[in-house]
Amino acid sequence: MGEHRRFWVACRGSEACLVPLTVSVPGLGEALAEFCFEEEPELYLGFGDESSRPWTFDLDELLALLLGRWSRFDLVTLDPMPQNDAGIMLRLASMGRDDLLDYLMTYGGPGRRMRPWPAYRSKRRKTPWVYAT
Repeated sequence: MGEHRRFWVACRGSEACLVPLTVSVPGLGEALAEFCFEEEPELYLGFGDESSRPWTFDLDELLALLLGRWSRFDLVTLDPMPQNDAGIMLRLASMGRDDLLDYLMTYGGPGRRMRPWPAYRSKRRKTPWVYAT
């Protein structure tokens, strides 16, 4: 019940969040690469990549980024595979940003409060919502 979920995103540069790692998903376009386990972004980047590093975010921080700075991404790929021929796997691991937001906003269970916010418009929902802290 007191679980604090963490997520990882590899970002280029010295400041977190500025330039997140993206992957090209065949037939779907550019997607934000989001990782669910701490080791995954390091394995994806390779241990010698100095230009990018993994940053960790809690659920509220990730929601704020997806609704704000990273709202330009319509697609998110969860735990992408690093192989060049991983096309079909990238498609299977990808989902719309709105679908991920819907999931994340309900992840915390009944204790989460929601309030309308015009910047987020779910395709399935008539009224836009955002997580309120």
